[in-house]
Amino acid sequence: MIDKKMAAASAFVIAVGVATGAGMYFIHNGSNATTTEQTEVTTQAQVGNASANKDGTVDYKIGLSDFEPSDEQINSMITVAEGAQKYYDDKAVSDGFLSQFGFLYSLSKENTVSLSDIIADGYAKADDDITKNTDVLLIRPSDYNSVIGAEGGEKDLSVFTALNTKNGYFLAGVGVEPKMLTAQQYQQLVGMYSFEHGEIKNPKKGEDEYNAIIKASGISGNIDVKHIACDNKYAVLVIGSLDDPTDIKEFAFLNDNGKWGIIANDLATVANAKQYMNERYPDMELGLLPIYNIKDYGTIVTGFDDYVSSLVSLGMIKDGDMKQGAYECGAGNFVYIEPKATGKRLIGHVNSQNKLEFFEASSLEEAISIMLQKEKNPPVFILKFDN
Repeated sequence: MIDKKMAAASAFVIAVGVATGAGMYFIHNGSNATTTEQTEVTTQAQVGNASANKDGTVDYKIGLSDFEPSDEQINSMITVAEGAQKYYDDKAVSDGFLSQFGFLYSLSKENTVSLSDIIADGYAKADDDITKNTDVLLIRPSDYNSVIGAEGGEKDLSVFTALNTKNGYFLAGVGVEPKMLTAQQYQQLVGMYSFEHGEIKNPKKGEDEYNAIIKASGISGNIDVKHIACDNKYAVLVIGSLDDPTDIKEFAFLNDNGKWGIIANDLATVANAKQYMNERYPDMELGLLPIYNIKDYGTIVTGFDDYVSSLVSLGMIKDGDMKQGAYECGAGNFVYIEPKATGKRLIGHVNSQNKLEFFEASSLEEAISIMLQKEKNPPVFILKFDN
C-alpha cells in the first residue's frame, strides 16, 4: 500500500515506495472501449481539442443599441474601467483569464466575463442600463490606439469597457484616451483577435509540414512526436526523446512567409500554457495546444526496476523481455512500461484504494483510452507514440 498523497505528487515516490509485488495487481484486458470510442479518445488526447476556443467564444454581434446615455453615465465609464482592470489584476491567476475575440473570458469558469460579474464581486458600480449595454474587453492598448488614430500604447493585454450606445461604442481603459468608436471601428478592433487562421491540421509523419515543424524545433535524433497541430499561422509540438523518456519539450511556432519559427520553447515548464500563449499571441487558436498542461503533473521520471521485477514475477513480462531495454516513463498517477523486445504496452495507475494497478493495452489508442477512463485529463505524453 502506498500513500495516495505522495503518489499524486511524484511518480518517483511511487516507483521507490512500493515493495516488489506489494499493493499491486494486474489486469490483462485494459479497456472495454470500442474501436470507434478508442479513436475518439485518441483524437481528444493526442491531437488536442481543436474546438477549445470555439466552445468558449462569445457570440458577439456588432450593432448599435438604442441606449442614449447621459454625460454623467458616459463619464462614469472611466471609473468602471478602472474597477474592471483591478478585477482582472486580482483574479488573473485564479480565473485564468483569456482574450477571446477581444472579450475577457474566464478559463476556470468557462464563460465570458460580464460587467455584472465585476459588479457582483464589488469592483465596480453601474446602473442597469450601463450594465446590460457594456462589453468587457481584454485587448492591447496599442491596438486600440491604432484604430482611433493615436500613436504608441502598451502591448500587454489590458481591460477595456465598451458601452454600446445609439451613437457608437464608448471605450474606456486605464491609461488611454476614452473614445467613441463607430460600429465599423469596433468590429475592426475585436477582429484583430480572431483566432481563425485556416483549417486546423495534424500533419502526419513524412509530410512536408510535419518535417518543417520538426526541423524548426531544432530537435533531432531518436525522437518521439507526442502531439503536433497547426493552422496557417501557428503550430504546437510536443516532442520527447526515446533515449531519455523524461526529456519532453513543448514548442509553439509562428509561420512567417511560409517558414516556421519558434515563439515559445518552454511550454512544458509554464503553469498555464493557454494563458501564457494568449497573453503573448491573443489571436492564436488555443485548440492547437494539447488538452494536458505538462507542468501540472510534476516531475517526469523513468527507471521502474521494482515494477519490472513485480511484472516478471507475476507473468506479465518474461525474463528475457527486458534484455534489450524498455521505454519507461511516469508522471502524476501513471507509469508506462514498454519493453523493446516485445512492444507490450503496460500502463500503471494509482487507484482510489491507493493500489497500483497495471493494464495491458494492445495499441496506442487503447492505452490512451485506458488512461482517459481513469482520469479526465491524464498525462498521455508519458506514452511512446512513435512505433
